[in-house]
Amino acid sequence: MRIVALNASPRGWLGDTHRMIDPFLRSAQHSGATVRRYVVRELRIEPCNDCGACEVTQQCRIDDDMRRLLGEIAEAETLVLAFPLFFGAAPGPLKTIVDRMRPLLSPESSGASRKRRRTFGPQSVVMVAVSTSWDRGRFEPVCSWFRAVADELSAEVSGMLLRPHATAWSAMSEDDALALSITEALEDAGRELVLDGLVAPESEAIVAAPLIDHDSFVAFLSAVRADVGQCTTEAVR
Repeated sequence: MRIVALNASPRGWLGDTHRMIDPFLRSAQHSGATVRRYVVRELRIEPCNDCGACEVTQQCRIDDDMRRLLGEIAEAETLVLAFPLFFGAAPGPLKTIVDRMRPLLSPESSGASRKRRRTFGPQSVVMVAVSTSWDRGRFEPVCSWFRAVADELSAEVSGMLLRPHATAWSAMSEDDALALSITEALEDAGRELVLDGLVAPESEAIVAAPLIDHDSFVAFLSAVRADVGQCTTEAVR
């Protein structure tokens, strides 16, 4: 299995998004997959200008890093989109990349309707997302968007690994039993993707499981923000 993974966190190789995908991708690689990782912020990719050329030639006219990336995605069996939740959605740079995937599609016209079909590219897609919010329901809009992306690509959704209240998770020691259970579930998910072609619902459930009750999380987050504010004030002084 050939996997291309896009990390759209502004923190790149740091932060909770990387903490999520690293054990997942390492396990997939140990299970026999070839993995290519990209940090979105390190790429120079312009927005789609809707010129329509790619619908005819299956190539984009814009000369930037998307040409190389698109070639990698076209040859991948699985595409992994990893990102932090921004205002209930994926960060803008990742959406720009998805918009530029149009060369993977070709138009079909039938009367007044217009449908698309995948001509080449990934057969499956996996979403890995983190959120500061305690509520797992905050992922619902982006999950709907992700399913729409899969539908456009005619690809199967092979997994959705969601981590709510990720701030609390990142504050936990890696040796903590709950934190360790998430890491192990991410490793299981990578192995399941390669061997079974699908992340098991049990692994998804463990990754998304509550780590703290809502009231305790609110108190924790307030303390974190107070500490950040104090550090900022001292830096200004």
